[in-house]
Amino acid sequence: MPRIVVITCALWSLTVGTVDAAPPMIPDADLSPSRYDARFKGIPLGQSVDAFRAYVTKTFTEQCEARLERVQEPHARDVARAETVARIKSTVETVVEFDGQRTGYNVSIIGGDFAHGTGETMIVVTSEDGKSQDYNFFVKGQLWKVVTTQARRGTFPELLIHLTEVYGAPNEIEYRVPNRKQDPVRARWSAKDLWVEARARPDFNALTVTFAHRPIADRIVELRGTNKPPADTSKQGLDQEILDLMDSK
Repeated sequence: MPRIVVITCALWSLTVGTVDAAPPMIPDADLSPSRYDARFKGIPLGQSVDAFRAYVTKTFTEQCEARLERVQEPHARDVARAETVARIKSTVETVVEFDGQRTGYNVSIIGGDFAHGTGETMIVVTSEDGKSQDYNFFVKGQLWKVVTTQARRGTFPELLIHLTEVYGAPNEIEYRVPNRKQDPVRARWSAKDLWVEARARPDFNALTVTFAHRPIADRIVELRGTNKPPADTSKQGLDQEILDLMDSK
């Protein structure tokens, strides 16, 4: 308990900053996604779709091999292998292209993470236990961001403490009540080539953790030009999107 209190006090002592601007950074900080979860070991941020497909194949295959160590019955082993092959195929071949079509993603938890008409695509990976969705975003064929839903039970402050234990104190924290530094809703850790962001999403009753490749992420607004994410309130707005989807059914 004393350790948690110390961490919490350290977090709340940080200055609130805007997360839209390029944040200050600790150049040599190790923000590897695999430190958060082993399933992200080797994830090829900044690399091609083919490199990502190779990563998925390797990760799923290793997960299958780990399960097979606990399975002796031949038929069950064959089933596990077949399920893994099908899982790999379904994942790597399902690419979402954001080319202006109406989609449920426009009004989803990731509605602010992509724009239409900019060459952006996405591959969704479901975690082995089925409790988390990893949304992998590409622009011009390069993996630039991963947004994962948080499967851990608990509150955002608890997630913030966990991430602080993993990565150290964040560079920035955003509070729902800024002048009192109460109710943290967003935090970001920044290094030279990577930033990590945790967000509370009460609108979706969820928490998210994002990993972004800074050489692309810091230029994404420039790369998108006049195109904005569907959730951007400067456009139609979330409520109108929902009404349009309802009217189309």
